[in-house]
Amino acid sequence: MYHCLRPLVVGPHTSLTPSPPFLINKQDSTLRKVYCILRCFLCEQGRTTMSAKQQKGQYGIIKPFIIVGLASLFYVYEFYLRVMPSAMTHDLMRSFNTDAGGLGLLTSLFFFGYAPMQIPAGLAYDRFGPRVLLTVSVFFCGASALIFGMTDNFYLACVARWVIGFTSAFSFIGALLLASRWYPAKYFAMIAGLVQFMGSMGAIAGEAPIAMIVEHIGWRPTAIWSAVGGLILAVLLGLIIRDVPPDPINVAKHTLNMNHYNNEWQRLRRVLGCKQTWAVAVYAFSTWTPISIFPGLWGVPFIMKLYNTSSSVATQAMIAAWLGTAVASPLSGWWSNRINSRNFPLTVCAILNLITSIAVIYLPLSWPVMIIMLFLFGCAAGAQTVTFGVIQDIHPPAVAGTAVGFNNMAVIAGGVILMPFVGYILDYVWSGHLINGVHDYTLENYRTALLMVPFCGIMGLIASLFMIKETQCLAQYELDLRPR
Repeated sequence: MYHCLRPLVVGPHTSLTPSPPFLINKQDSTLRKVYCILRCFLCEQGRTTMSAKQQKGQYGIIKPFIIVGLASLFYVYEFYLRVMPSAMTHDLMRSFNTDAGGLGLLTSLFFFGYAPMQIPAGLAYDRFGPRVLLTVSVFFCGASALIFGMTDNFYLACVARWVIGFTSAFSFIGALLLASRWYPAKYFAMIAGLVQFMGSMGAIAGEAPIAMIVEHIGWRPTAIWSAVGGLILAVLLGLIIRDVPPDPINVAKHTLNMNHYNNEWQRLRRVLGCKQTWAVAVYAFSTWTPISIFPGLWGVPFIMKLYNTSSSVATQAMIAAWLGTAVASPLSGWWSNRINSRNFPLTVCAILNLITSIAVIYLPLSWPVMIIMLFLFGCAAGAQTVTFGVIQDIHPPAVAGTAVGFNNMAVIAGGVILMPFVGYILDYVWSGHLINGVHDYTLENYRTALLMVPFCGIMGLIASLFMIKETQCLAQYELDLRPR
């Protein structure tokens, strides 16, 4: 029996205790012997022959930018597909011979596929890696969009829409997981914000521009060409994406992390067993729920009632909130990195959320002031990108996908749970007045139901002040390398 005594390389935040030696028996196959010798050789080379550039954790500028940027295009693409039906509502109802209720079901099936898959998607990423899952997910997403654009069957279109949501669940997590592997940890929150910004641009592209294209060529050719774009993106992802930077020390560290958490139950237990995971999830829930409730659904009828204006004018006002979110998402991450603090930006955004929500819903504001307040209201939601920075700080790379997936589920859960809850409150306080057979809610009805929005600001403030521990943008974990 021969002993390979070279220890596996560990990172700066891991225990320096050497791992047990690899044992090579005479009875082992040649492949096993070659594997052990090669692995030890790579570890030794990673320790002794790395260039200064690699020792600083830098792999150039262009390659990480291309890899993370290409993965982010999937998030842009899924956001585009998510909102695209809003630009072709009448065409869809006419083509599938359905009413508004049927159209609502068709559209909402995206979220029924998207929301439950966040944790499973994270676990799958930690098991199989981003390259395979991103490629497969984009392919099936594009293929489902193609079926959606070609079918005349309403039920098949519903299935296609659900599959689009199911596969889209892998988009945001995949981009952030690659960012955590290809960029230094201190830049993670800023990159998460840039990914969120790109998603917002996809949402904007899926509305007004698509509406103009649909007017010229029809909704089916628009959907089909959109599907072709997704299939092309799948090919590019398969050819270009790499799971980890290709230097020996990162390959060794990645292997060590995967061996330490070698099954899904261990990864899930590591994430859910951390109290800070739940504290960050509370803040993530509270910071994104207001943007889901107000600009996402109930803001338009509220503004229509408040200013006695049309739906188109109220919709334009909501754009100010979405623009605020798009601008603040990368800036909040950059600010957090700049001052080496997570909690301070989280606290400031929670206070901003509380103040602007009270002003928008309960104070008599002129139209220009309302637009400014809505923009700042959207800026407060940009703090959700900083929560992903905290998640990256407190969890090791081996469970990064699972941790990001759980936090993203908390972000989405607010809208899924509380958007209909606000509707139930409206119906409960409704006076019974109808206009053309439609429920007519008073301004006071809206203000009662929308109490949830400033309440979320209070909840976020409590979480940032008393629940979330400051990480100073540094990794807080330390892998336990003791033999099990």
